[in-house]
Amino acid sequence: MPFKKYLNSSNAVLRALKKSKNHSLMKTIIASTVLSLIIGLGNVQAATGGDELTPSKKNTAIVQNILSDRLPVRLLSPIKKNYKNYWITDLNKTTSNGKISYCITMENPDKKITMSATASKNWSVTRVITKETL
Repeated sequence: MPFKKYLNSSNAVLRALKKSKNHSLMKTIIASTVLSLIIGLGNVQAATGGDELTPSKKNTAIVQNILSDRLPVRLLSPIKKNYKNYWITDLNKTTSNGKISYCITMENPDKKITMSATASKNWSVTRVITKETL
């Protein structure tokens, strides 16, 4: 139940209790309502990792799949020159703490190569897999 709706229904119950002059029942309902609100806020804090109710921006990484024409020219040129017989099977751009990096996976019938680069450095090979012939 949304909080506003819950609060409105609680207020209606309280108004009815005031009219009936049943104070012990009214105290019980008020105590249970307050307890429910405290437990609900505790669950929100536990779900978000503590005291913060908004996510921290300093550890956020954004990963985007991109097309090869979106690579910087100095990173695309060596790919076109040195890997003519490969096709690109995965290419993504990661932005984290204001820094940009790229990861590319290329394949041909014999090999699968994964490389990474930053916006300021050239490609470095991170993994090479030789395909088995059946």
